[in-house]
Amino acid sequence: KRVVVVNNQAFITTAQNHLYMSSYPFDDPRLKPGGPGIDYQYFDDTDYLSIYTDGKKKSKGKYYYGHTRPESPGAAWGTVVFMKASLAHLTEGYKANYQNLPDKEPEVVGYKGWTRMYCDMDVGK
Repeated sequence: KRVVVVNNQAFITTAQNHLYMSSYPFDDPRLKPGGPGIDYQYFDDTDYLSIYTDGKKKSKGKYYYGHTRPESPGAAWGTVVFMKASLAHLTEGYKANYQNLPDKEPEVVGYKGWTRMYCDMDVGK
């Protein structure tokens, strides 16, 4: 439906009004060389064969703890596009550039065209 880029952050709104976005345009300083890295936890309940006991669903999952090291920080900013709600299930959600993201596409006021990119439609004619 629409793609908006504001301050190097992309927002993609689908025809179903689902909003996808990229992270803020910086890498988490904790993942720079010499940084402390980022601790995270996640709940794994994928043992689907054992979640039903006596006909009642019971979680057999458990929490796991991990650490993202500066030597392997994951994807750089701007290379992952996601729905904000999915961050609760992604390790990227622990990174500073994925925090305090907007809930809606920003309004672009007074748009007068690209300032850093330009598409010349006459090239190649």
